[in-house]
Amino acid sequence: MYEIKRRLYSKLLELNHRSVELFGVDLSDITIKFELKGIAAGKYYPKRDLINLNKDLIQTYPDEMINNILCHEVAHHITYKLYGGRVKPHGKEWKEICGSIGGVPEIYHSLPTTKVKKFKRYRYICECGEHLLTSIRHNRIQKGVAYFCKKCKKKLSQVS
Repeated sequence: MYEIKRRLYSKLLELNHRSVELFGVDLSDITIKFELKGIAAGKYYPKRDLINLNKDLIQTYPDEMINNILCHEVAHHITYKLYGGRVKPHGKEWKEICGSIGGVPEIYHSLPTTKVKKFKRYRYICECGEHLLTSIRHNRIQKGVAYFCKKCKKKLSQVS
């Protein structure tokens, strides 16, 4: 992972030079974390100047993550610094910025995400039928939160 991080921060320096030259936006305030899980490859948090990258994907596909996903998220940062929240996250401004710093201005990545956690499902019933709830809702019900069927409006009960 050390070598991947070294390459990533080297790419970030390169992107910073382009960003300052083209847009006058310095990227030195960006924090990068590797805590993202699931199907998202990266996520930008504008109020915290934070880019969070998928830890499994960066280890498995470092070239794609460094060359495309990092550029994608950095383009969000530049767009936010230039326009605030006044433009669409993947609008024409973002697409132009992403392309000009060397990224591919596409919304979705095509990396395989086979390691995505599958939630265990719990069976619940109401008057109109059976429902499968995730462990999150099941645990909330166990703590006393009531869930009701959207169709018949009756309280859901766990199947024994």
